[in-house]
Amino acid sequence: MAQQRYISAAQASAAQKEPIVTAPNAGLAAPAPYFVDVVRVQAERAGIKVGEGGFRVTTTLDPAIQRAANDALRDGTAEVEGRAGYKHPTYANKPKGTTGYLQGAVVALDPFTGDVRALVGGRDYIESPYNRAVNGMRQPGSAFKPIVYATAVAESIAVNTIIPDTALAIPRSNRTVYRPENADGTFLGPITMREALARSRNPVAVQLAMRVGMDSVIAMARALGISSFIAPYPSSAIGASVVQPLDLVAAYATFANPGDARRTALHREHRGPERHGGLAGARHRTATGARPQGGLHRARHDARCGRSRDGLCRASLRPRRHSRGRQDRDDQ
Repeated sequence: MAQQRYISAAQASAAQKEPIVTAPNAGLAAPAPYFVDVVRVQAERAGIKVGEGGFRVTTTLDPAIQRAANDALRDGTAEVEGRAGYKHPTYANKPKGTTGYLQGAVVALDPFTGDVRALVGGRDYIESPYNRAVNGMRQPGSAFKPIVYATAVAESIAVNTIIPDTALAIPRSNRTVYRPENADGTFLGPITMREALARSRNPVAVQLAMRVGMDSVIAMARALGISSFIAPYPSSAIGASVVQPLDLVAAYATFANPGDARRTALHREHRGPERHGGLAGARHRTATGARPQGGLHRARHDARCGRSRDGLCRASLRPRRHSRGRQDRDDQ
């Protein structure tokens, strides 16, 4: 650079005297203990004795995205703890040996393949190895509403349909009354379904769920990959039933991959150790990118007929059958 006169001789001399700083792991790795834990457990459940060593495991992790996920959780939780009036234990000032500080989880998923590119299950794996991303059950709140609206669209309810954002009084079986309200304490009156979703209006989501039926909403959630129990009550329309964070991210990935759900995967294959005079050990492949039950395309049918636990349509009591042309398109 000095020869090309981009910098002066003095600048070149000063730069040469500075110590060389290398990136940890050559910049090609990122701490991912929660991710590795899930891969290990899945392999062991598949009968692969990874604890004996000698296996080569190919995962879906992207180090750059994993590093960004680690930073996002660290910075995001620290920002919340630093807000004025925060009175709970913080990560920086926690009593030694305790884990009662603010926690969180991050999942990054490729919507087109279902590959999990990053996963963080907590702020400190050493102190708290519990993986909140895959084992935690949390109320999704308004994040569940798009599933209700997707069910409504599958039921041919137009997005410009007018639905009142108004006070509701829904009798319960225990003789109490459920009264969903909005976070801002106001009601907007007649509003289109599209605007109600954009503004996250609770009464509209509840009315839509009651209109299409909670069984249909639950069928849509199942088709999108949510496996946890969803109570068939109006409050579930606005996220009262708990879900796994990984499942919720997978459900949203279906919207990004328009309507095609993909089975989540953290690893692609395991290569066994070479033993017995150089004979290669067993090679195990893990399916990835498989679509569970056809995503929104299948959910549209399930929502209309009310999918039962055994996979049969309650209306026809027969499994769904594709035409040959439709099946070819689904396979593609």
